[in-house]
Amino acid sequence: KLLENCKSIGLDATALLTLSFLNQLEKVFDAFDTIYLPHSILLWLFEEKRRSRFHQPSRIRDAHRISQLLLSGALEKLVPSAVIDSELSSQVGDELSELIAEAIKGSSSDNVQHVVVRSSPVHRLTSLMEEEVDLTQYAAILSSCQSVVEKLRQKGRITGEEERKAIQAESLN
Repeated sequence: KLLENCKSIGLDATALLTLSFLNQLEKVFDAFDTIYLPHSILLWLFEEKRRSRFHQPSRIRDAHRISQLLLSGALEKLVPSAVIDSELSSQVGDELSELIAEAIKGSSSDNVQHVVVRSSPVHRLTSLMEEEVDLTQYAAILSSCQSVVEKLRQKGRITGEEERKAIQAESLN
């Protein structure tokens, strides 16, 4: 049900990386009308490109593609307008907090489903990836990359074999 009538999604950096690793990024871009990215993604992509120029050709290719989609308007930089929860922000960071706040605000204002795609688990910022943050209160707006891949399969955008490979690859992470 989470992605049933969803036309726009917000992706954070980990979702971008995971979907790229699963070779599903392009299909996700094609499957939704609007995709929002945190404001720091473009800077992060340029940094990644600079650091991995000779070592990670697939990441450079993905960074170029995302940059092109941003420039063409197919992807949009999130311009936050909702008030973020400072407690949540202190646990998961400003970017994920902004995406969650915008999804909550959008879902309540226009009766259209707004979803944030985020790889799990989400770790508390100060725990050195040892303590997970309980985000169950946001379950109505949070989705995993695996759920997006499953929805792509249901809509006929990928084959069963592509879905199987993507889910198998994600389970190895």
